[in-house]
Amino acid sequence: MLSSIFSKYGIFIIFAVMVVVASLLSPAFLSEINLINVVRQMSVVGLIALGVTGVIVSGGIDLSSGSVVGLSAVVAASLAQSTDSSAPLYPGLQLPFIAPLVMACGVGALVGWINGGLVAKTRIPPFIATLGTYTAVRGAAMLYTNGRPVSDLTDSYDFVGQGALAGIPVPILILVVMAVVTHILYARTKFGKYVYAIGGNEQAARVSGINTGRYKMLIYIYAGLLAGLAGLVVSSRIGSGQPGLGVGYELDAIAAA
Repeated sequence: MLSSIFSKYGIFIIFAVMVVVASLLSPAFLSEINLINVVRQMSVVGLIALGVTGVIVSGGIDLSSGSVVGLSAVVAASLAQSTDSSAPLYPGLQLPFIAPLVMACGVGALVGWINGGLVAKTRIPPFIATLGTYTAVRGAAMLYTNGRPVSDLTDSYDFVGQGALAGIPVPILILVVMAVVTHILYARTKFGKYVYAIGGNEQAARVSGINTGRYKMLIYIYAGLLAGLAGLVVSSRIGSGQPGLGVGYELDAIAAA
């Protein structure tokens, strides 16, 4: 009886114990400010985990998400530098916030499309395919900025990571919105049902008429898009885009998923 309860709710029990211990060691742990800071910090990994969840459910893995964070961060930041920046990547360029947002998500989706293509079309194991893109994308981020950070960003860009609406930090709001969208996508749509079918038995799903290759592509594209969005959020939170951002995030996201 106890073993079945722990196997089902073990993660929540462990989490509750950790919270109790932390609050006993530091009474300030459960303060509103600290809890908000904790959630703000985990919002980036949370966004990545939302995308990685679908990949794992379908029987795959994505090791490139941390590198996608770094590449999307520098690309988005380079389009959001203020006009008085001391070292602009694109001198004189001034674009509305929608431009870096679209580019961050677009870069992530592009890498996801590549991952999906490698997994679905070439039959390369997901571990090997995404490990390869992990290295390539990290290198692309370094080449894009010559290894230097992209700083002097606009106030509207920084607001995404540092601002708040109705007292709630914007990164938390973004995470909540995307969590709801992801839940609906995987729990309430045909797409979600097909993802579970592919993860349960890909051969049976293919025989039943599901285009498994197409849906695998879409799964990785969505994961990449969320990783790209996470790159924008983390770069706006620290006020600069750095090619080294996101190192290790892929493992944190896999654990969280």
